[in-house]
Amino acid sequence: MDTLEDILGQEIPRPPAVLAEEINSPAAKIARNMEIYYSNPWALVEDKCIYTLEETNLLDPVKPLPNHSWLKEIAAQWQSEPLLAVFKSRRMIITWTMVFLHLWLAMFREGAAIFFVSDKEEKSDEL
Repeated sequence: MDTLEDILGQEIPRPPAVLAEEINSPAAKIARNMEIYYSNPWALVEDKCIYTLEETNLLDPVKPLPNHSWLKEIAAQWQSEPLLAVFKSRRMIITWTMVFLHLWLAMFREGAAIFFVSDKEEKSDEL
């Protein structure tokens, strides 16, 4: 049977061999992570890339956004539903989670229109 090279009458260029260190380079890891983060915002939380400010903790106020299963479920619902209402109480980290999810939307979905509304202007300034 004829090979493609025989049919074309010329040698087909072969891609250069990829070295193991190139596969594990920082640039390759970043590219793989960005592919994951593009479709899965919660992966950023799982990788501890998203932080919150806990104003009641004066000694250690900056912490990773908690990877609670119920927050992950809210994030999944937010991603799959066109409109989502969430009942919340204080200290559930819902506001931080929603701000993070909308930041992800702005970063990975070109042309997204994102607005935050609060009952007081001072609260909006905090967001």
